[in-house]
Amino acid sequence: MVAAPHDCPCPRGRDNPCRGRGFKRPSRSKRPSRAAGTHRPRRPQTRAGLRAPDAAAEATGAARNGYPHAFASPLVLRALARRVDAWIDRGEGLGPDVDPFGPPLPDQKVAALREAVRNARFEPGPLRSPIALEGTRPTVDLLLRPPATGSTWCVLATPYGAFRSPARLGLYDAHARALRGRGLGVAALEPPFHGARAMQGRRSGWGFVSADLGRTMSATFAYAAEVAALARLLRDRHGAGRIVGLGLSLGGCALGLAAAHAAGFDRLAFLAAVDSPASFYATGANREARRRTLRAAGFGQVAVEEAFRPVAPSTYAAPAPALFAIPAQDQVVPARTQEAWRVAWSGELLELPRHGHGVALASRAVARRLAAWLAAAPA
Repeated sequence: MVAAPHDCPCPRGRDNPCRGRGFKRPSRSKRPSRAAGTHRPRRPQTRAGLRAPDAAAEATGAARNGYPHAFASPLVLRALARRVDAWIDRGEGLGPDVDPFGPPLPDQKVAALREAVRNARFEPGPLRSPIALEGTRPTVDLLLRPPATGSTWCVLATPYGAFRSPARLGLYDAHARALRGRGLGVAALEPPFHGARAMQGRRSGWGFVSADLGRTMSATFAYAAEVAALARLLRDRHGAGRIVGLGLSLGGCALGLAAAHAAGFDRLAFLAAVDSPASFYATGANREARRRTLRAAGFGQVAVEEAFRPVAPSTYAAPAPALFAIPAQDQVVPARTQEAWRVAWSGELLELPRHGHGVALASRAVARRLAAWLAAAPA
């Protein structure tokens, strides 16, 4: 269609009139290139309607695009995931004067903690952890988002280092939004040594894993007991008719341990899941100081894995149908340990061949696939 002639001073020409709005400076993407005299090509639009940043703008893409839409860019997602991996890889492995060795728990103590997980519940009043730990606040804060319809709730067990800002899921809010989009309610809690329960002057998560094997085992049992108590709370006080669970990284260990000891979950999904805290002792160049401390005490990696068998969910019977999303490029939790757990529980497999640990945990696409599986009625 040929536009009608016009007499205004705009530079657009007879075939592209300004429609009476007068002169308007062309946008940067339409200005002629100085070198070739041609229009500069526009960058592709993302699904969220934002421009995908190029490699040079990767570092500032989040600040320009804003949360959460910045994650529409794969480049920005990978940049943030690399920072997550580097932060996890840093570990807490200090010298033996700050991170001293401690032996594993004796069998009698392990039996008592397993019983505490089996009978865990939150009493009326301020919620207190069923298992008291030294160095972390005993009261537990919850994050509850009721279901839009129905009575299905999902217990979201967050990973190591979550809740860097108390009561905020941060990167992992993608999973809460995906679950809510499927009509599920979401319930999460701040694990021991995380969020408002972090040790004074330390980052969220510091103190959960240490060279004191017994302390780490106690923290893992405490996290599992709190997850089991949260599931009971949803049934008793919030009318939950169906409860599913989603465990992310270290949260997978707590969720699996809780489900294996306290029945009540209808479906379970795990993403980059830790079967045994021993995974945190085998990876990470900066944890070498801790590995030296353990080796000096006679605990190589095989001995550490054996010591943590009581807190490894794969050593117990599968309590419910399970789906395991395993990132093939995971450098934090080895894929072989995740696969061994999946085989032990005869779980379904969601392959993530191009994902690393941080990319998988922050991926909205992965979050949607897990939420769809959890929301589906069992066959």
